[in-house]
Amino acid sequence: MVTSSFYKRQTDSDRQNTDEDGQYLLNTQYVKTNDAPIFFCVGEEGGAEYDVSQLGFIWDIAPEFNAALIYVDHRYFGKSLPFGDDSFSNISMIGYLSTEQALADNALLIVHLKEKRLQNLKNSPVILFGYSYGGMMAAWMRIKYPHLTAGAIASSAPVRYFDNVPNINQHSYVDNIMKIFVKNGCPFNSIMGSFDAIRKMANTPNGRKYLNEQYHLSPLSQINNPSDAENLLGELQNVMFYLILSNYPYPAKYFGSIPAYPIKIACKPFASAKTQEQLAIAPFIGLNLLYNTTGEEKDFQLWNFTDDGKIYGWTFLEATQLVFAFCSRGPPFDPFNKTCPFNETFDASSYDSYNSIGYNKDSMYRPHWLMNEYGYEYPTASNIVFSNGDADLWLDGGWRNRNTNIGSIYSLIVKDGTHGYDIREANPLDTQSVKDVRNQEKQHIRNWIHQAKFATNSSEETK
Repeated sequence: MVTSSFYKRQTDSDRQNTDEDGQYLLNTQYVKTNDAPIFFCVGEEGGAEYDVSQLGFIWDIAPEFNAALIYVDHRYFGKSLPFGDDSFSNISMIGYLSTEQALADNALLIVHLKEKRLQNLKNSPVILFGYSYGGMMAAWMRIKYPHLTAGAIASSAPVRYFDNVPNINQHSYVDNIMKIFVKNGCPFNSIMGSFDAIRKMANTPNGRKYLNEQYHLSPLSQINNPSDAENLLGELQNVMFYLILSNYPYPAKYFGSIPAYPIKIACKPFASAKTQEQLAIAPFIGLNLLYNTTGEEKDFQLWNFTDDGKIYGWTFLEATQLVFAFCSRGPPFDPFNKTCPFNETFDASSYDSYNSIGYNKDSMYRPHWLMNEYGYEYPTASNIVFSNGDADLWLDGGWRNRNTNIGSIYSLIVKDGTHGYDIREANPLDTQSVKDVRNQEKQHIRNWIHQAKFATNSSEETK
């Protein structure tokens, strides 16, 4: 059980200004001593409630460490909208959304908790946790606020996937999509042939009719001309992305209840397809797995949504700071439209629809800022574990894509592990590799706690 509370934070942490409420969730049921550690789950785009359901590793180990648990909303996500329903209405409202401001919120909350809410834990070490964007934030929090934190577990954090990082492989993200699907039973040529078949069938009225019927497309998102096929193909690329994110060895909840190893199921029609028609509809099984988990959907609206072009928290971050430099090479390497090399001018132009709220890409689109702000090698940082699965499409954007360490910064790789696998709750069907990585993470946490307590005791003795 967690209790929801709110703390006062500044809209702009760099200035004295209006306070607004940020939500955090707290659990202290395992705390037994006044030096118990605080496990702090750094907020991301899903919101604190979502993190409670997804980051089960923290719950699993909290009793072992007698730890307090904190889950915090990232500003502009969850229940922490600084201007309520108007938070995304114009640039004067949404302009306070940045990684720096969100990290400052976390720092303020840690101080608030130790001074006001958890006064008996004022000397307790804070261990940071996060995955994906939250993992990036956990690492950056440790780098920017080492005096407030003792260490960070950053799971599946693509901290290097930016254009100004030397030797970054821009197409590895898409290459990994193909490798993962092939490894799970999809013949490479069938994937390529499937996308090609859809494009060809969209060129004729009968072909378009066939695609609309076989994909059960809603009247609101029909293939009415050849170019509409790109809408379907774009959505099928998203399906491949999300199936990889949910490719666990046990049933899991993502969009809904997803069966174990869903890619293996999605690949079956690719393996048996022989005709153009069979190739064209082979991706439907994966789409249906993902978007029809209840089995009750009669049709699918996949594009032409009424809120297309609106800006929200995540899209604003993508339009300002989170400019991931990945691209596709197109045939014969992958079936997607060629976008390599990554082009900042083209990427920035995709946000032109936000100009109506005051967005100015010339001053606000900053693709190199995060690496200038936080770096990508961290020579002065300490006590960070970067964990990644080798079956995660984000793998090559991690700090390292192999088991290694530099000082007390470690890279741990989960064999056959997908995105954020290690930070999920334990399951009887877990692989031995993820069990081993979690045990290593626990040992690092023990070491960090020991170091922090030793430093605190030494400081007290010198007073």
